Amino acid sequence: MKRLVIAGIMAGVFSAAGVAMAAPSWGAPDLEACGLGANNPYWVSDGTIYGVGSRTDCSGTVDLTVKIAKDRTWQPDTVHGTTTKTGFGNGDVGVYGECAGWDYYYTWTISSTGNEIESGRTGTC
Repeated sequence: MKRLVIAGIMAGVFSAAGVAMAAPSWGAPDLEACGLGANNPYWVSDGTIYGVGSRTDCSGTVDLTVKIAKDRTWQPDTVHGTTTKTGFGNGDVGVYGECAGWDYYYTWTISSTGNEIESGRTGTC
């Protein structure tokens, strides 16, 4: 009987803890996350590819650099297009790049805060 009582008490304790952990924190502020984006680059015309980087829901301004790079296995990636916007708030920044033969390319967005993001790789040209 003693084991049944202890088991019942423990079940009640764990149930209460589960409800407490699952309950939302009503006092927590609703913060929007500042984020960078990088869309997959795509072929525009002979010898030209285009990529778009972005910054959304951010306060203040930064220097935002967007590059198109070629993914090279076991070698440093090569940059085929770059643009930098100084004092940039939120929005999109596009960049054109030169195609250097068929391969995998990506868009690379870099903030002066140190944050960066790369798009997926796209086989093009």
